[in-house]
Amino acid sequence: MMMHENKGTRTENLNIQKAVSEDVDEIEAIYHESIAWLNGQSIHQWQEGVYPTRKSAQMALDDDSLYCCRINQKIVATFIINEIQPPQYQTLNWKYQGPAMVLHTLVVRPCDSGRGIGRLAVEYVIRQARKNKYHCVRLDAFPDNKAAVRLYLSLGFEYAGKVFFDIKEPSYEWYDCYEMKL
Repeated sequence: MMMHENKGTRTENLNIQKAVSEDVDEIEAIYHESIAWLNGQSIHQWQEGVYPTRKSAQMALDDDSLYCCRINQKIVATFIINEIQPPQYQTLNWKYQGPAMVLHTLVVRPCDSGRGIGRLAVEYVIRQARKNKYHCVRLDAFPDNKAAVRLYLSLGFEYAGKVFFDIKEPSYEWYDCYEMKL
């Protein structure tokens, strides 16, 4: 997930829906903007051309797991939810068992940060998980992305351990995992 520290007003008129093929260009642009912003903040959680990419967005679209958050038809955030847990998750001793909804790649467009969009998106994910009878929600977060970590903890997610992603740049391979019982 990508969050920023800008100040702004909370956005109540956020429309969250599944993405359509026409959204992929804008989602790719959001990925590029966000990677550049994060790198400018010395938060090296994602690499240009490695993840997230147009291909990862297209794969999620094809799997019907890509979502967009819109305000007045403009995409202000995007995320993926599904049951796919990276193989690294198997190394953890998760506290909550049973079917898990997994949140991936929550990205808030840098110019729309600080308005509560990330919080509203995660609250939506939690509602969808409950509605669909999942036992928990799981995710991973880059530990240097303090705003994202604070958001997850404030919503009741619990730390579950660390995982190592070898596709990441050296010194940036470790991610913290979190889970929430539903």
